[in-house]
Amino acid sequence: MSSNSNQSLPLNFGSAIKILGLSLFSAVLIQNLYDWTSFGGSMIWLFYLGMLLLALISLYFLLRPLNEIIHTPYFAITSLLTVALATAFGTVVSQVHTPAEFAERYGSMSKFLSFMQMDDLFHSWWYVLLFVLMTISLVKISYYRRPGIKNLGFHLAHLGPVVILLGFWLDFYSGFRGLIQLQKGIETDHVWVYKPNTNKVKDSLKLDFNVRLDNFSMEKFSPDYRIQIWENDRIEREVRTPDGNVTKRMDAKALASIEPVVNKTSRIYNSDISFTIKEFYPNFYLEYSYPENTDTLDPKAPGILFELSNPHGQDLVHLQSYVMGRDRISDPILSVGFEFYWTFPEDIQSKLNNPGLDPEWYSKTRILFEGASNKIVELFKGNTTEREALAGNDFQIPGKSKSGYKVI
Repeated sequence: MSSNSNQSLPLNFGSAIKILGLSLFSAVLIQNLYDWTSFGGSMIWLFYLGMLLLALISLYFLLRPLNEIIHTPYFAITSLLTVALATAFGTVVSQVHTPAEFAERYGSMSKFLSFMQMDDLFHSWWYVLLFVLMTISLVKISYYRRPGIKNLGFHLAHLGPVVILLGFWLDFYSGFRGLIQLQKGIETDHVWVYKPNTNKVKDSLKLDFNVRLDNFSMEKFSPDYRIQIWENDRIEREVRTPDGNVTKRMDAKALASIEPVVNKTSRIYNSDISFTIKEFYPNFYLEYSYPENTDTLDPKAPGILFELSNPHGQDLVHLQSYVMGRDRISDPILSVGFEFYWTFPEDIQSKLNNPGLDPEWYSKTRILFEGASNKIVELFKGNTTEREALAGNDFQIPGKSKSGYKVI
């Protein structure tokens, strides 16, 4: 009679879910221990020791069960479904925010979500481990099936996703996104490369080849006009408007997209509402000259691009007033904050007009950009300096003789 310790793991979906869940949760705990090492201090060796012990314990208890079940369809299907659910969750939960922004967005749930690495899910260790385990499972399942033409479809179905996953991870970790500025008839091999998951631009990259714009033309086309009908879901959320103020807006969902045919009665699906179009006027445009008439156009997506330099190097920074969290940046090295508004909100303008209204806010070094008036307001030691935001001019950061910024 065999003892319970030698009994094989039951091969079913319950075992697959349990083993996969324990493996992923171990990765969550190990990554949290690793993140805590960033605080430093004299006791940092305890965190490294804890990481090592947790990793060894996880291997001891999970390696054998994983080896027994990883080549079964139960584990493969469970891992595939988990990848789909995790990826969907990562698109719903906002990624790569500062802790303060994440806490403001998700409130009391933010600590739990951060602990589970949901604030940067696609770079979390458990998400990477999930892909590794799924890849091993698919490869082992294909390995145990006899090769041959008869089983070719089986092997392609299991190894195909592995090839796609390898390509995805190769691009995800070694690829980059950048910007090339092209002028007609001029060659360039200069690329501005964005830092991963930020709105900062790294130093330029030189390509092994040149790119030249020989011709550029714009063609008009006849659009496919549609009448869209939307319904508010009655749930309000805070958004930042182009002028920098925070307002509440209700999300909406599309109910219908209807071709505008004159004198044709259309009915909105799943409702008793119908309507008839009596007249329809296609799209039109207004001619204007630039830059004489720029002040007559309402900003749709205002932003500013400036070069920030300090003793450690240079960065291009892109601030956008209409995106929450992307309208400001704080440089911990220079102890200065940069903020961009199309027009200063009432609370900011009140603080600028009345220094005694918020002494703590006024005492910090800040550089405020206002797009509508094309001006810069610098705050330093309780004093304000106003400048015109002239592109290409070098401005010294107050109190920092070797650091500055330049509007691009």
